[in-house]
Amino acid sequence: MKRKLYRLTVILIFFETLISCTAQPHNNNRHSTERNQIFDTVIKKDIPLDKKGSPRSYYRNKKAVEEKLGIATLENGFDSLQIRIWYGYAFNDSSQLIILKNVTGKWSGELFSLIYMMNQEGDSIESINKVIVNGEPKSGWKYLIEKIINLNILTLPDYHTLSDYNQTADGDAVIIEVSTKNVYRIYSYQEPHMFQDKHWQAKNMEQILGLIEEEFNFKRLRKL
Repeated sequence: MKRKLYRLTVILIFFETLISCTAQPHNNNRHSTERNQIFDTVIKKDIPLDKKGSPRSYYRNKKAVEEKLGIATLENGFDSLQIRIWYGYAFNDSSQLIILKNVTGKWSGELFSLIYMMNQEGDSIESINKVIVNGEPKSGWKYLIEKIINLNILTLPDYHTLSDYNQTADGDAVIIEVSTKNVYRIYSYQEPHMFQDKHWQAKNMEQILGLIEEEFNFKRLRKL
């Protein structure tokens, strides 16, 4: 157990150091000076911006979904580490969410199946039907976490920053959130299986998704 905790501590220190050196914080002064009320420290945030300098739509839409699900934002930090994997499917009212979190050295997992109930105009979410199942990786937490960290789940760049990653107008996508005591990151990959031969980052993302499926006996609604 001591070796596991030591390894986790080393990983978190490395992650936070890397982000502090490379991440570009949100330009909004309120965000850059916001203090975490729980940990009383400034959170370093890596939130991808579009060409106009605004957060991308998947980030802007996230708050409404969190509120409807009744889950707390990760932007204020999390002790020790939480990873959320959001699965989005074009032209589909269903989605999925995987939450992996470490609290005081103990890992746990939750698998969400979600159905969005929209208003009559179809432009906002009225409610979300959810089914939550607790998950335990069949090969153990140590195996899974080491695998996905080695595949760079903590530090992969947003796909918009990769050259020749040609987006489709209405493709499926996965959104990753990572939060520690001092760092918050969010990034996305659209149809990673389509670009895994061109970009190692997309290949890593596809391998991460495959591991999640295998370890939790979890099936995507369709291949992203």
